[in-house]
Amino acid sequence: IDAILFNKTLSSISFWGFLFLLPWTSYKYYFGSVLPNWLENVSIYLSLSLIIPLLAFTVNYVKTTQTREVEMNKSSSLMNFSVILFLITNVLNMVSSFENLLPLVGLTNFQNVISYGYFGSLVLASVSLTYYLIPKLFGRSVKYSLLEDLVFSGFKLTYLFLLINNFLIGVNSGYSWNAAANAGSPAIYGEGFNIVWSLVGINYSANTFISLLFLGVTTLFFISIIRTVSSGDITTVEEMVFNNE
Repeated sequence: IDAILFNKTLSSISFWGFLFLLPWTSYKYYFGSVLPNWLENVSIYLSLSLIIPLLAFTVNYVKTTQTREVEMNKSSSLMNFSVILFLITNVLNMVSSFENLLPLVGLTNFQNVISYGYFGSLVLASVSLTYYLIPKLFGRSVKYSLLEDLVFSGFKLTYLFLLINNFLIGVNSGYSWNAAANAGSPAIYGEGFNIVWSLVGINYSANTFISLLFLGVTTLFFISIIRTVSSGDITTVEEMVFNNE
């Protein structure tokens, strides 16, 4: 992001906090299952504790970006989007730990929202980092043309649609299952299952479309990288090395 790190202590808190806490946060979604209660309760408390590294990371990132002296390019904007996606995912992870919400989102596609959010932020950050490293590793400058615009916009929209769609699946199915269980008629088979499927069936179909969209965007990304590496303009550093030889 072409900026100076604001605070190393905040970086350490963020890194070690997420490294220790995140592996424990998924057990809460199995509340009421065969897992021991102490493990589920620990998962809930540690999920809420994510607020500490999250605040440290947010403050450090915002203050770091404020030291930027060059204009932000399109790959940097993708990095910012990945950070926003990461922050939203952590907020959803903490909110889902509340006692009145946990029964609605446990054992549903809401778990996929959290997984896709973390994985998506990593993918988008890696894409941005790839464009940043091309001039340094291959000596070729990146021309941000329509193809790159399609890649960046495609990744952003794809992950937004994916998270929103699975969020709707998780909330609708969880609410329906709990309502049916409280009424004494489980919704995992028969007429109850048909009612639930009528609510979430179109969302599962949308997941297929989103997967195809993600495949197309990924293909455009590799085309963009190959084009840049093979035919991009030679950077100034490479020209100096060539002239010295």
